[in-house]
Amino acid sequence: MKKNCAARAKKIKIFLMDVDGVLTDGKMYYLPGRDGGLVEVKSFHALDGIGLRLLNQFGIITGVITGRESPGTEERAKGLGMTYAYQGFLSKVDPL
Repeated sequence: MKKNCAARAKKIKIFLMDVDGVLTDGKMYYLPGRDGGLVEVKSFHALDGIGLRLLNQFGIITGVITGRESPGTEERAKGLGMTYAYQGFLSKVDPL
């Protein structure tokens, strides 16, 4: 069983995921911005970052597809070396 699992894992070339509730705890905070509008703030976990960096290190492309648009998501994806950061897609099928 383990041998089969390892062989299947070696075939993985790309790892795409949602953001809210996957890379975050699902909570969103709205804080006042400089212009008087609200800014959405999300909380990402450091341990997810370690795992995603390891995937990149082993040649697996990473990315996110999310229905919401957030500068924090863009920054997190960039900081983790993700190849893809598709935002504003309620249907994940289109960018996939």
